[in-house]
Order: sequence, then structure tokens, then C-alpha cells
Amino acid sequence: MIAQDVKKGRKEVNFSTWENYDAKRKARKLKEIAKEVEQGGMPLFYYLPLHPDAKLSPAERARIVKWAQPS
Repeated sequence: MIAQDVKKGRKEVNFSTWENYDAKRKARKLKEIAKEVEQGGMPLFYYLPLHPDAKLSPAERARIVKWAQPS
């Protein structure tokens, strides 16, 4: 299940190939990241029971959202 989630996630955004994305795609992906994290969509709810340390604090969520917003 986790391998499938990773594969799906990399299909959505792959930071190993980030430099190949054009500026418009990068901006769209960053906006999507900010939205998912801000709304509590990440990490996935079913991942947390196995990996409780992955739970994001409000400060961590805010930091990721700030990082993902355009400068």
C-alpha cells in the first residue's frame, strides 16, 4: 500500500525531476502542496498509526505552506 502511495505521489510531483518542470507547472504543484498540507490532507490519515512521528504540528504545517507559496 505504501509503495503504491509513493508511486502515485511521484506521479503527481517528483522532486528528483523538479528541475525539468517549467515555471507554470512548478507554481501549480507548489500551490497544490500548500493546499493539501494546510487542509490536513498530508500526511495521509492512514499512514499516521504506523508512523506517528510523521504527524505535523501546526508550526510545521505553517512552515511548509510558507515554503510552498511564491516569493
